Amino acid sequence: MTPMRRFDWNALDEAARRAALARPARRTDARVIETVAGIIADVEREGARAVARWSETLDGAAPAFIELTQGAVDKARARLAAENLAAIELAVENVRRHHEATRPRAAETEPYPGAVCRQVFRPIRSCGLYVPGGAAPLVSTLIMLAEPARAAGVCGRVAVTPPQRAERIAPAMIAAAALCGLDGLWSVGGAQAVAALAFGAGLPRAEKIFGPGNAYVAEAKRQIAARGLSGIDLPAGPSELLVIADASADPGVVAADLLSQAEHDADAQVILVALDDGAARRIEREVFRQLETLPRARVARQSLEEMR
Repeated sequence: MTPMRRFDWNALDEAARRAALARPARRTDARVIETVAGIIADVEREGARAVARWSETLDGAAPAFIELTQGAVDKARARLAAENLAAIELAVENVRRHHEATRPRAAETEPYPGAVCRQVFRPIRSCGLYVPGGAAPLVSTLIMLAEPARAAGVCGRVAVTPPQRAERIAPAMIAAAALCGLDGLWSVGGAQAVAALAFGAGLPRAEKIFGPGNAYVAEAKRQIAARGLSGIDLPAGPSELLVIADASADPGVVAADLLSQAEHDADAQVILVALDDGAARRIEREVFRQLETLPRARVARQSLEEMR
């Protein structure tokens, strides 16, 4: 594999520094923008039929609602190793505890007699939770979206996740969703899922859409928000990570951090800022060593082509 590109920051002028930090060109590809605009227009015009057609074309499966019955949840939990199930339960508990403790509270002040100022927080009625998972189930993303929405008091939490190749939804995702108090998961992904949430096309409409995704999902969220169809958190995704490491950094830990994001998506971008040339070389060697052990090494390799 080609070694990572190296730059001496102090030797770069302003233009070269911007180029060194530039995002992958694929993210602003005109074809992405045009394709997403076409999908959104189709869903706006045809509703659920367009969502189904695009889902079958891109993912090979029509949208489906997976109800989290007790039987379905028990079956999913039985398929998980005890340590994995315990890890999911601990993650839900920790995220729930944090967001309940940090939930905004109403405040009232009286700057002078008779002038009362109040700050009140009210939950939105519904939110869409986009959870990437077509190639690998991102259970942590589901937890970190569903639990804050639950703590905020949002009544309608609509979770969508792309269908996996082997099965609709991974057992770990079903177990996590049940622990977060969801009554079901929608098996649909991509820009068509974002459009479906915005228009209420075949699934409940979301006032605001949260969650990361690939370039198409991020672009769909951007276009939906620009038109005022639904609010969004931010155009999250594809993944980005910058790690600053000096000579004392553990190469194994830094490499693991970089790869943890690189394996998300071929368009993910990871950058290492090394304060020591020796550290840079040690970390680079460790990245390529660990890469060979990853189940998603193919995706990570594509992402690492943009690593610097």
